[in-house]
Amino acid sequence: MQKSETFQDRLENYKNDLFPGHFLFGAPELENLGYKVIYSCPDDPSKTTGILSYFISMIKYTIYLLREGRSFNIIYSPYPNSLDFVIFLRAIKIYPKKIVINQQCAIEKKRGFFDYFLRQYVYFKGVDKLIFFDNKSANDSYKTGLVSKDKIYIENWGPDVEQYQRILDKSEARKISRKISFISTGRDSRDFELMFEAFKDLEVPFEFYLMDKNLVEKYKDKSTNINVRYLETSKDSPHVAMNALINSDVSVIICNPTRPTCNGYTALCEAMGLGKPVILTKNPFMPIDVEKERIGLTVPSGDVEALRKSILTFSNNPQMVKEYGYNARKLAEEKWNSNVLAKQLDNLFQNI
Repeated sequence: MQKSETFQDRLENYKNDLFPGHFLFGAPELENLGYKVIYSCPDDPSKTTGILSYFISMIKYTIYLLREGRSFNIIYSPYPNSLDFVIFLRAIKIYPKKIVINQQCAIEKKRGFFDYFLRQYVYFKGVDKLIFFDNKSANDSYKTGLVSKDKIYIENWGPDVEQYQRILDKSEARKISRKISFISTGRDSRDFELMFEAFKDLEVPFEFYLMDKNLVEKYKDKSTNINVRYLETSKDSPHVAMNALINSDVSVIICNPTRPTCNGYTALCEAMGLGKPVILTKNPFMPIDVEKERIGLTVPSGDVEALRKSILTFSNNPQMVKEYGYNARKLAEEKWNSNVLAKQLDNLFQNI
């Protein structure tokens, strides 16, 4: 969670269209399907400092789940970090409730008794279903021997298209003009240096949002076409970033391959929801082929010239930007959205 944010803040902001619905991972849509969803989370992460306070928080959350067990049938957790104790109890057949978690990275087999046997072998025995975003993560995880095929489930996580449509209807969206505007708002594993070098001194407007003040100082006023902005880490930052993306034409999602996962997928979902084309780092873990779907261009990791070429391709082709943006929104509406996700989860929960 963001600085000073509580879980109730997220729910309240979501209801007011100030927080993107896909970060609730299908829960509101499950309610629409007739599920009784009990929203719960451990202590505010910003208040847990150090290993001891984290363990205390985990124990308190475990006690809460044990005490309130009669009120729910399944634990579904997109962020399962605080469920370690409950999962361990499930693994040794003490805890009776089914546990479904999101596995956002491919599982990599660890070495040593503690890391492998306790933290992986026992842990995954206590999970009933592992939800993956993409086929490669699922297949690579299966190859470790830690999870069986019957535990693997792949979902179409995507934007809340109805929410994004409401937001677009209320906004004064920027019209495509001769000067195509580009934007980067993400921070997860982003290659900021590569983006700066690619846009530097081009006659192309680039809105460069950064959450690190040191990076703001590093890149500010270094190139006339790059508008460097500081995006404060707070409960309001998703709404600020969303509005900034609405007023730009192309989302730039350039990442470093730091771990086996679909880095930048959240930003891709946001762009699709708002009908924006993307420039994306090539990544075998990305569940959507943006070039095949004609919603974006991809560039190899670390290739500044390839990125610059993609920038100029969009910048010199306003009609292409419009077409790819339309395709992105249509793909979200038809295949990758929170309603599709909820139906997949419903099928999973009914057959678990």
